[in-house]
Amino acid sequence: MSFKKEATKVYPNPASHFINIELPEAKLISKCSVIDASGSYHLQRKFEEVLQNVQLNIAEIPNGLYSLVVEAENTLIVRMIVVQNE
Repeated sequence: MSFKKEATKVYPNPASHFINIELPEAKLISKCSVIDASGSYHLQRKFEEVLQNVQLNIAEIPNGLYSLVVEAENTLIVRMIVVQNE
């Protein structure tokens, strides 16, 4: 699996209820994860389908800084996100 710097858009950031992931083209997405600095998973959603846009519900995740990891076609796309629930 390779790490790739793509034109993937993640918004809004900071986010409070939902985070949108927009890939530059449709890809087979296997999984999206939200992981904290200690390595704990706060969200893990499996897809196994070809998508270009994904929306994740992060309303139950505590405030903080997290890694968003998207596994798509043997590629890891990693972005830092800030969760700021009201």
